[in-house]
Amino acid sequence: MQRLIVRDFMAVNQAELEVANTLLLIGEQASGKSTLAKLIYFFKSLRDEYVALLVDSDGPDLHLQRAFWALIGKKFYRIFGSIQKLAKFDIKYYFSEQKHIHLCQGEFPDGRKKLVITISGNDWYYELTQGEGKRLLQQLHRYSEKRFDFESAAYRRTLRDVASFTFRSFVDDTQTLVFHPAGRNATVAFNDFFEQAFSQSLAVSIGTSDSYGEDEFSSPIPTSSATKLDKDIYLMYQFMRHVANIKTVFRGNDFESLIGDKIAREFNGSNSRGNPALPLLIAKVNQILKGTYDHSNYEKIKFDGGEVSLTDASSGQQEVIRILQDIFLVVLNKEKGCRIIEEPEAHLFPTAQKLLLEMIALMINSTNSQIVLTTHSPYILSVINILLFTHQVKGKDDQLWLEPDQCRVYALTSDGHCHSVLDTETKLIDQNVLDSVSLELANHFNRLYQMFLET
Repeated sequence: MQRLIVRDFMAVNQAELEVANTLLLIGEQASGKSTLAKLIYFFKSLRDEYVALLVDSDGPDLHLQRAFWALIGKKFYRIFGSIQKLAKFDIKYYFSEQKHIHLCQGEFPDGRKKLVITISGNDWYYELTQGEGKRLLQQLHRYSEKRFDFESAAYRRTLRDVASFTFRSFVDDTQTLVFHPAGRNATVAFNDFFEQAFSQSLAVSIGTSDSYGEDEFSSPIPTSSATKLDKDIYLMYQFMRHVANIKTVFRGNDFESLIGDKIAREFNGSNSRGNPALPLLIAKVNQILKGTYDHSNYEKIKFDGGEVSLTDASSGQQEVIRILQDIFLVVLNKEKGCRIIEEPEAHLFPTAQKLLLEMIALMINSTNSQIVLTTHSPYILSVINILLFTHQVKGKDDQLWLEPDQCRVYALTSDGHCHSVLDTETKLIDQNVLDSVSLELANHFNRLYQMFLET
């Protein structure tokens, strides 16, 4: 199980957490939930960035150590902005007990801050930058002239070797990584033309906001400050690219027709119903949306007696639709994915929150996928407890459960500290955590009621 340790970074004062198959972060606003979720995304995304580094390199003489350090620094800057105004921080991400990346602050002689990057384990560092990584880079370049040749089996085989080596090195075999930022309704509120123009504008903003200096070891140093908007732009842009792929798949389809197409392709029109989780997923999608999704000519929700364009639908329907589509496609394609979702409960009634968490459990159990959630909602905690307890009571007879040993729940306090709220004996979320908000409100009401009686 991978681990993240953070000291004095942004709102997080101290945190140490295990990145389990199911990871839930709960806390008040500005307590550091998003910071931890983005750090997990940052470190897990380095795997894909490293693959791209090898594939897109200009030649075998590329200094891989320099390029990999620059890659880490640039990614960090894009997600978190300049470090110039930050206090000294210390961040470690353990891909395994023997492999971790350590980030902290250093200083130039003139007082400017720099990002210090340390990759642990001489064997791992050597394999990435001098050993197997460099050999694959040279091999790719040797075959690069044949990359567009249909018969270039050697190049395609080397590409597979690159992915296999990198996934193994970063101890992560999930197929895709997606960060769902808050404000997902932005992918619904704009029509296709405006969305495309907006996406292009984001790409330009990202390209022009990168500004780096380098020390003598080529460790990238952000030299310009980034606003919160600059930092959020990158994650939203990445998400919009993912949503564009989702919309392409659904264009001219609904959930049911995609299952039919999948069965036709895989079973040549046989009577097989394929994955039994899919019909259950669709039923829950329809319950959450209060209707059926359709994209035959434009995105809409159909219900008894009519339909409504998705752009005119409720805020809850707009916020949740991309999560629903994404979960469905992960299960449909039997893809082992990792999804990091900010505030999945946004604008959803508690019963809809329960249905959504059940869909996530279905995705985890049918594909061995990984999920990281940040939330303010005590209802989400209650549903997680039900799913954990279901595993203890029913075992694995149905798919609506969560494995207690593969689940971690952490609460972040207003002073930036992080602690586990899972009881080690019951393997459930501490009841005091579930009751704390309700108790505070009840005490407030009781005080008011006592004042009322005394008047």
